[in-house]
Amino acid sequence: MTDYQYKKLPLTPSICRHLILELFNGRLEKRQNIVDEVTSTHLLRGGEKAKAVDKPRMVKKALEKLQGEGLAKNPSYGFWLITVNDVKVSEGNMIKDDETRIRKEIKEEFVADFVSGVGDNAVYLYYLPAYQALSQYKQKDTWACKIGETNRDPFHRVLSQASTALPERPKIAVIIKTKNSRDLEKAIHKVLILRNKQITTAVGEEWFDTSPDEFLEIVQFIKQSTLLFKG
Repeated sequence: MTDYQYKKLPLTPSICRHLILELFNGRLEKRQNIVDEVTSTHLLRGGEKAKAVDKPRMVKKALEKLQGEGLAKNPSYGFWLITVNDVKVSEGNMIKDDETRIRKEIKEEFVADFVSGVGDNAVYLYYLPAYQALSQYKQKDTWACKIGETNRDPFHRVLSQASTALPERPKIAVIIKTKNSRDLEKAIHKVLILRNKQITTAVGEEWFDTSPDEFLEIVQFIKQSTLLFKG
């Protein structure tokens, strides 16, 4: 494009939207990659430089607008899929090379501190680093942690929850693989409720004032006293 219509203009969410549609149609990309390519393209075509702090915010607003228009999807934490001009792409039929690349990047970027057990299901514990930092500041050894279960990849389960609902990237502390994730999750919840650890002010019933160490201690107790881990 030699006659760039946004030449000498500062970057705005509307300009970001225009460039995202042009540059990323049919592509599944990291949000940071979208930020980098949109801002560099705008500059190369004669647009004005935006403040560093403004670039991610404007791209985010543009992506959210496109999502509202049905032209973008947010299938995993930090990743966006742009679909326009009758290019029909969904989580079920993504281009295979893109899917493989994204899964690899997620695995490289998000690693649980502790993974144990065998099975197709999983019970997981994650938390926000800010909660742990505040707890350490207060000299406490427990903080708000979410304990849930899934019958699919626990990384994708956590990141799909975190993509829009949480203010920072969650720390996936523990993953326990099992064939009976619902029963195991319920048992862990019951122990924590008996210990008065459930955070009743949180949205949902899966947030507890606990820690990965306490979680693993409870899992070990359940493992020794039930058959949840046997088949």
